[in-house]
Amino acid sequence: MGIDSRKDGEVYHNARLASGFHDYGGWFHFVGALAKTGDFPIVELAPGFTLDVQIECPIASGICRTALVQIEFHTERVPWMLEEASAI
Repeated sequence: MGIDSRKDGEVYHNARLASGFHDYGGWFHFVGALAKTGDFPIVELAPGFTLDVQIECPIASGICRTALVQIEFHTERVPWMLEEASAI
């Protein structure tokens, strides 16, 4: 889709899970419209990593006058990679 992975709309950390992994979510936007309308199912790309497509972007309403599509992701399978301990 040509979405630059370095230009996220937002990425957020929810918590460190009992499994030792971390729960993250976020979204990316791209300008345009989808040919298909209606509700889109959540897609699991890998165990614990899902994507959801939103054709209306509540975060950008009133700011952007161009049609945007929002791709949301959620994962519960991210290990902590930094040397310092997680604050959460």
